[in-house]
Amino acid sequence: MPSVPNTVRRHGVFYFRRVIPADLQPLIKRTELCCSLGTSDPGNARRLSRSLYLAAEDLFVRARIPEMLTDQTRARLVQDFYAMVLGQENAVRLRRRSPLDEETRLARVAHYADVAKMAREHLATDNLASADMITSMLIDKHGLTRQLSDVDVRSLQQAMLRAGCDLAEAIKARYEGDFNYKPRDALLQIEVDKLFADVTPASRSPSPPPAKAPTGASAEIFSLRAEAFREAQVRRNIWEAQTSLQARKTYALFLEHAGDRPLSGYLRTEAAACGLASKPDPIKNQPTCCNQDELLGEWGSRSAPIGTPYN
Repeated sequence: MPSVPNTVRRHGVFYFRRVIPADLQPLIKRTELCCSLGTSDPGNARRLSRSLYLAAEDLFVRARIPEMLTDQTRARLVQDFYAMVLGQENAVRLRRRSPLDEETRLARVAHYADVAKMAREHLATDNLASADMITSMLIDKHGLTRQLSDVDVRSLQQAMLRAGCDLAEAIKARYEGDFNYKPRDALLQIEVDKLFADVTPASRSPSPPPAKAPTGASAEIFSLRAEAFREAQVRRNIWEAQTSLQARKTYALFLEHAGDRPLSGYLRTEAAACGLASKPDPIKNQPTCCNQDELLGEWGSRSAPIGTPYN
């Protein structure tokens, strides 16, 4: 009887077994992958073993790619930095028992003007290391230590310098009596706009009418269908590993934004907000429902029939 690759047989039952590459063993915290295939039939075992082999390949590829820093994570760290410093500055003000004299006030206005100027100079000359201390502190605080690539760390340093310009201008404005300074940086503004959108009922769009109960492939919830689609694209060599990882990040962002529902239950406005579908029809002026191709097929080739089960 021909052997079944990557398996061992115990008491007549086939077990999948594959050694984890040495460089990944400290990360995965084991030396091999092993599980029962639940069959004693060589044909079934060969098919299941092949499927697990490909899944293991995908695992190894993803494990070797550094964690990608999303705009959402970058904005969260920058906003944390901005709020933390302004909160500390205001706490000092509230503890002060006597008013500042005019000379001290003007000195602080001049100081923070110089700080803002210096931050802009560091940005202009790519002196990103000047923000290393605060960046390292926030990376550790948010549990991202040793998870980011060098490029992502430098991207965060740049973002902190950009926020530093706004911080210095905001504190300077306070010493000029203006406590309503609005940050100009895009990452900070995203968070500010989102905050106001969350607390202003009038800004919310009316809830869409309930969709009809989906059937077939469209009844499967997005998270399951998206992962199956992504794995199939990699297995068929339609997507490279980097594209696959980017797609996973985009799908995760979409889930956080719109929730996990059957594919046919999403509106095009929800998908468009995360770049997964075109905008609503401007003539009809209403957000029509998305199809599976719009939600899943935006990342790469459409050659795979998305609405049908994968082999």
